[in-house]
Amino acid sequence: MKPLRLTLTGVRSYAGTCSIDFTGKRLLAILGNTGVGKSTILEAIIFALYGTCSWSKDPKAAYELIGKGCPSMDVAFEFSANGREWSVRRTLHAEGKKGPQAVLESLAEDSADLRVDGKAAVTQAVTRIIGLDWEGFVSTVLLRQGKFDALLKAPRAMRADILRHIFGINELERVRKRAGVRLERLNTQITEGTRARAILLPDPHAAASQALLDRERTRGIAARRRERLDALRAAQSRAVGHKHRKTGLDKAARLLRERAVADASITMAALARKKRELDAEAVEQETTGRDLTAKLEAAQGALDTAAQAGNTLRSLSSAFAVLSRLPERAAGLDAVEQRLKQEQLQHDEHEQEHTQARQELEEHEQRTAALVEAAGQAERMVSEARTHTDQIQEAVRAALQEANAAAGHLQTQRTTLETVEEQRGHSADLESELKKLRGALEAAQDDLAALQRREAAHAAGAGLAPGDACTVCTQPVPSDFTPPPLLDGKALAQ
Repeated sequence: MKPLRLTLTGVRSYAGTCSIDFTGKRLLAILGNTGVGKSTILEAIIFALYGTCSWSKDPKAAYELIGKGCPSMDVAFEFSANGREWSVRRTLHAEGKKGPQAVLESLAEDSADLRVDGKAAVTQAVTRIIGLDWEGFVSTVLLRQGKFDALLKAPRAMRADILRHIFGINELERVRKRAGVRLERLNTQITEGTRARAILLPDPHAAASQALLDRERTRGIAARRRERLDALRAAQSRAVGHKHRKTGLDKAARLLRERAVADASITMAALARKKRELDAEAVEQETTGRDLTAKLEAAQGALDTAAQAGNTLRSLSSAFAVLSRLPERAAGLDAVEQRLKQEQLQHDEHEQEHTQARQELEEHEQRTAALVEAAGQAERMVSEARTHTDQIQEAVRAALQEANAAAGHLQTQRTTLETVEEQRGHSADLESELKKLRGALEAAQDDLAALQRREAAHAAGAGLAPGDACTVCTQPVPSDFTPPPLLDGKALAQ
């Protein structure tokens, strides 16, 4: 803590307002006769920081600092701590009609809104900022008046008690004991952590990385085995399909053989013979028709010739007889023609049936040949499928064995990885606990350094001899002076 400016009003002999600027000064001395107010300046600083005075921690004792006839006391103190400037202001009224007022503000531009109000809150904030409470401040920074004179004149034991009281050695002893207990506990925890760490793998991170690599490699092997197994299953499905198709072809061939016409050649020969008979009868009927037509034309020509020649009645009768038989012959010819047409139609129908039967026979023969060829191909495919199926089954068995081995290896790797993850979590907990132990060890070391600083009295008086100037009060050291001993040599040795 470094003082910057002090402004006080109504404090003891300073009835008016007095301002002191400490900026730019590295060494200060407060000089003057007795009673002019040298100690009042120090009391004003203590009051501004802690709201009380140097001789009592009770805030009511601060009312003794109010000047006679002054209605109130006001102190404003600006100081810097840890690189930041602060301003604290306290007001105390003599009659007690108003309560004490206290305000702490930061003077930094980037924290203008940082403000603390209230007596207790300001005292807590100042203690946190400076790092010293009232006891520590009046024992180390501003020595209380009368205490230092008692230190020079007191016996060795009493002097040691005074120095312990001034420098807070008792508190330091308490801190040292607590630090020792904590250090012992930390050492035990460190020993346990070291023992637990020895049980773990030498390099958990490397083991975890290797386990991850093994897991990825095992997954790749399992994926390839799975692809091969899927391909084998697909081939097996195709083989089953080929087998079903061959069964269907065998059934179709069997049905075709059952539906084949046994006497197709006989039927075709009978149809051909009937066709020839119908063709001969048609030729005969056509010849008869041509003959009758020729006779009719000859009779008509003869009749015409006889009419022109004036033939007799007998010739006409003969001609009439011939002509009278002509309608019967014509009717017979019509009947024969109708019968021939019906027979021709029947012949055409038989011809169509014969052609259709021949086509069906040819198609049947083609289908039979195709079925025979398909049956042979199916038998070859079935044979190949059986061979392929045997190979597939053998490959499937091998793949299943490899898959089972890979699954076992994967399970082992998974178990190893879980163990590594568990050890990694345990290692992280141990490392976190080790960090905490190291922090506590550093705190214990800081306490030890503070203990060494508290032995400043021994260091200051160790090199003095009777007649030398005291490094504190500059007075000659008396002839019976003995350097103060170590307050706690055993603690420093530890």
